Amino acid sequence: MARLESFAIGMDMIRKRSFAARLALVACLAAVSAATPSLPAPAAPPSPATSTARTALGDTAAIAARTALGDTAAIAARTAVGGTAAIAARTALGGTAAMTVTTFDYCGGGAQRRLTGRFTYRLPAQLEIAAPGPGDRNPYSFFLAAGPVGVVGSIALYSAAVVAAPSGRLLLTYWRLSTDGRNVSGVLTDTHLAEGAPVNAFTEQQLLVPCRPELGQLPPWPGPLATGTQMRGSVANGHANLSVAGATTDGMTEILLHFVG
Repeated sequence: MARLESFAIGMDMIRKRSFAARLALVACLAAVSAATPSLPAPAAPPSPATSTARTALGDTAAIAARTALGDTAAIAARTAVGGTAAIAARTALGGTAAMTVTTFDYCGGGAQRRLTGRFTYRLPAQLEIAAPGPGDRNPYSFFLAAGPVGVVGSIALYSAAVVAAPSGRLLLTYWRLSTDGRNVSGVLTDTHLAEGAPVNAFTEQQLLVPCRPELGQLPPWPGPLATGTQMRGSVANGHANLSVAGATTDGMTEILLHFVG
């Protein structure tokens, strides 16, 4: 528990992006490493459709988050618009996500944001769309994951999640969604950073000290996606075509994703 608390504190320091905070993080990571001289080989990551997102909430070290799809295997869809065009009660599709990622920094003259790189990824992905869970006012829920969990370039999107908080199970809604039964769209309206549960995130790798690449990099860490991130596309007849456009909350990474499944 002590090691997990140290790690959670260190991650909060990353977001503050200060020189002193990053050096303190190095000390935290070093302490964890020293306390654990050898670790077992990591288990294979779970499939994106069933993976568990973990984060910190209040004084707890970690909580489990999952998509709010209800507790039954099949839930009656609330958005049927007739025929095969209607979203099914539950749709799970494998496919491919092509991403273009653009990165920036403020290391140039005049404290202006500057372009530092543009990267492309093509990753296996999983999309799950279902009727909303209890308490979710959206017409449906969705979950999209691309790439192995924890690997740079991977991404996870949750429209809603049920988290285990000290006060009990809590539903958090992240996206405002709409559909006509075939076409879907949505916008990320709440990161839930205040609750310590920003599960919509892109895994990136940042410099240990800003503007000092010679000092090395931090371990891969999920950068929360900012409000205003958008999703649109179509889901019909067992196929999906979705696009996602957004940026991380620090404004240093912009993402364009296209999923076909």
